[in-house]
Amino acid sequence: MKHILFSTLLFISNYCFSQDTSDTVLYNKEFKWTLIIPEHFVQMKSDSVKAMHDRGMKAIEKSYKEKVEDNTTGIFMFKNNRFNYFESCSQPFDTSVDGDYTASIRLVASVVYNTFKSQIENIEINSSSAIEKICGLEFHRINLTMHYPKGLVFYAVMYSRLFGKKELALNIYYTDEIKGFQMLRAWRQSKFGN
Repeated sequence: MKHILFSTLLFISNYCFSQDTSDTVLYNKEFKWTLIIPEHFVQMKSDSVKAMHDRGMKAIEKSYKEKVEDNTTGIFMFKNNRFNYFESCSQPFDTSVDGDYTASIRLVASVVYNTFKSQIENIEINSSSAIEKICGLEFHRINLTMHYPKGLVFYAVMYSRLFGKKELALNIYYTDEIKGFQMLRAWRQSKFGN
């Protein structure tokens, strides 16, 4: 698996945003992207992010029994309680070298689905994909709803888009639907091109 977009599971520790202590307004110069982080979400420490990243890498490698090439660069990771967090990262993607981007997105969806399925017994997973416009730009969206045996429901909503030869990915994970709504609303109110 030489080059697949694994940004959906990779939690990276390099941050490119600055944080304000009240309303956290983030601006990323590379993508000309402005995002307001919901209240009561805190930026994760780099050691926690690295630990999550390493677990995600090991899960994928265990499921597929091969080494994963990681070219992602972290942008941010915020959380509210244990199971409500969102993160963003970027990575190079050149269609002349890496192939069709839409096919890569389908492969990512399959890898994520199969990794969860192979790592957790008796889990029921529903998945879907679509295109969604954010600030007038089309993003690929992958939705996963995971029903755990003891009644826990875990949601993953993953967005990605190419900007030239760079992919931007934003991933939202939650068990609390109110927190999920807050993160989705913040993302959908993002501004690009400022």
